Amino acid sequence: MLKHKPKYANNEEILERLCVYINDHIDEQLSWKQLTKYSGLSHYDILELFKILDTTPMTYIRNAKIKRIKEQQANQNLHRYISFTKNPTN
Repeated sequence: MLKHKPKYANNEEILERLCVYINDHIDEQLSWKQLTKYSGLSHYDILELFKILDTTPMTYIRNAKIKRIKEQQANQNLHRYISFTKNPTN
């Protein structure tokens, strides 16, 4: 339970919207200013919301960036494999 509840009724919904925003803008250099402007919440309220996920917003962003990089690498490897199996150079 949040010690200081943000101004909204459904904390999980707000957190989900913030996470979607972060994932949609993951290739950008996200800042606290952007998160507070997008959500209309204070720095403190955002920190409290992310406690639901047992993390901080900046850790969430870092992990999302790592996940994106791993997905891109996996896709590149898959494309290489498909290209190789279509045209093996034996």
